[in-house]
Amino acid sequence: MTWKLWLDDQLDDPATPARHTPEGFVGAKSSEEALTLIHERGLPSFMDLDHDLGGDDTVMRFLHQLTGLHPEGPIPEYRMHTENVVGAKSIEAFLRSWKKSLSLPTLSGYVRPEDILSFVYGGSVAAVFTFDSDAATKIRAFKEEHNKLHKGRDGAIGGRFTFSFTPTTLFTRVDSTCACGAEIDVTDYGSV
Repeated sequence: MTWKLWLDDQLDDPATPARHTPEGFVGAKSSEEALTLIHERGLPSFMDLDHDLGGDDTVMRFLHQLTGLHPEGPIPEYRMHTENVVGAKSIEAFLRSWKKSLSLPTLSGYVRPEDILSFVYGGSVAAVFTFDSDAATKIRAFKEEHNKLHKGRDGAIGGRFTFSFTPTTLFTRVDSTCACGAEIDVTDYGSV
């Protein structure tokens, strides 16, 4: 069944007839009502959206939950009737981003950060380095030890620690260095 969603908190307000549900649409006054309709009817074929839905409710809450329910889409066609210019830009950016995410390459359902950067910016623009939970535990202990040793001497922005990732032909060496010069090697040599 195809249907169209009209999302506006003023759809029943006699003082704002332009906000009433147009013919051929099903109206909802809040994120919660819109989600209930989607649970009952499935994704709409078209959405006409207001941004501010009363109180702290906005269409962005609805859109975030909608993408959680239907991460693979399809994304309904849409337009906005909001008078909130900033809100309209947020809606547009969010829906464009959702649409773009549907065409990202995946590896077993997981989108790699480097694939996102490459897709968004075109070509290979960055290398993404990570470390496992064992390395994270070692780094946390190293940082705690040095935070105690150098309490109050973190510099203007707190940049006491740096990380270096050095790719080799066999593995990536991972080091963390304190501003005092102490260094810890947390490379996972077992995976070589």
